[in-house]
This record gives sequence, structure tokens and C-alpha cells, in this order.
Amino acid sequence: MLFDACAREAKHLRDLEDFKEWTRTHVRRCLPHEALSCSYGRLYGVGVSLDYVVTVDYPVEHLAAIRNPSGHMDTPLARRWYERQEPVFFDERYPPADTPEEWLGHFRMHGLRNAAADGMLDRANCLATYFSFHRMPVLDETQLRGTFKTLVPLMHQTFVRVIRHLEESQRMKTEQADLTPREREIANWISQGKSNSDIAAILEVSENTVKNHVKKILDKTGCGNRTGLAASLVAWEQIRFGGGTKVL
Repeated sequence: MLFDACAREAKHLRDLEDFKEWTRTHVRRCLPHEALSCSYGRLYGVGVSLDYVVTVDYPVEHLAAIRNPSGHMDTPLARRWYERQEPVFFDERYPPADTPEEWLGHFRMHGLRNAAADGMLDRANCLATYFSFHRMPVLDETQLRGTFKTLVPLMHQTFVRVIRHLEESQRMKTEQADLTPREREIANWISQGKSNSDIAAILEVSENTVKNHVKKILDKTGCGNRTGLAASLVAWEQIRFGGGTKVL
């Protein structure tokens, strides 16, 4: 009954914020937890290149603490899941002997207790998703394995759709906005935090000319204001050129 309602609500999800709300209102009913981390990456020869981590009531400070110099994140739970490709469980009171002390310290500091995780490898499309549930009331492994069997494929399908929609919307806003070369130049300066007067001085044109260009750029990209435009440009550049895992 709960899963059926969860599946019905998932059918038409596209936006990231709607996805987060769906996990709070429907996924939590199927699998009680207080914090969730959803990971999306691409399969390659020897592993997974992690592109996105979407957090739902999850302490992003923990992710910042375990991020390596290249911008990526790695956890013993995720490694164990990838090696076994089956649900993994973690009780901070009884950590395996090989658990890194530094990681465990951050884990405990942020109260990420009673963790259970599972994911999917979609080899046909070279994609991987991974869902890590935390602050669970009970770690009943038998029951969780049964829940994961039906819930994780639904979450994978829904999460992949949401990420693809995110990437497409960013691409449409920036790459296919049909901006003129001058408009692209001005948009680039906006993404760097330049004001209209700054851009006018740089380009040696009037501030009124810049204002007219900015209005056209916003109309073409569908962004509500220059702050939204700057955010879209930065997000698209990250998608195109990398820069490590994006936390959303």
C-alpha cells in the first residue's frame, strides 16, 4: 500500500526539489529514516565517477569533511556496496575493524547512526546510483533487504530521470539560448559577479546598452534574474567541464 502510493507519486517527478520532497513524504513511509544521501555517477572501466550527491536533511558538513583534493568523495560504505553490489549496513557502535578512524569520527560527530545503503548499476547506460539512509530507528537487516528489493529500483529510475532533466534544463538555458556573441560575453561577465556598470566599463559601451543586453539574455534563457542566470551558467560549466562531485 505504502509502496504503491510512493510509485504513483514518482511517475511524473522531474524537478530536484520535488524529488527531495517525494523522499521525505513517501520514501520515508516505506523506509523510516531521518537523513538521506543520493549519489549519481557514470560507470567506467575500473569504477564509478561520481557526478552528483543530492542530500535530503543530511549534514553536508560531513561531505565537505570527506571530500578529497580532487573534489570527489569516498566512503567505506559505498566501497563495500560496490564490491558486493548488495545492501550494506552500518552501526556506529560496532564498526568493522577496517573502518577509517577519521571518517568514523566525522560520521559520529554528525550523528549519522544506523546506516543502510543500496544502489543500482545500469551497465546498459553506464550509470550508477547509490542511496544511503541514516538515523534509522531500527537496523532490521532482513526487513530492509526486502524493502530495498522493491524501493531501490524505483528510486534509481526516478533519480536518473531527475538528474537528466536537471542537465537538460541547464543545457537549454545556456547552450541553446541562441545568445549572440556579445550576449554570451556579457553573460560570462555576469557569472563572474560583474555589475552592469563594471561590464559597461570593460566593453566601453553605455550602461543602458548593457541593461538592454541583460534583459534579452534573461528573456532567452528563461532565468528570472541575473542571480539565477549566474547560477545556471556556473552549474552548466561544472556539468560540461567537471570540477569534482556536485552536491545539490
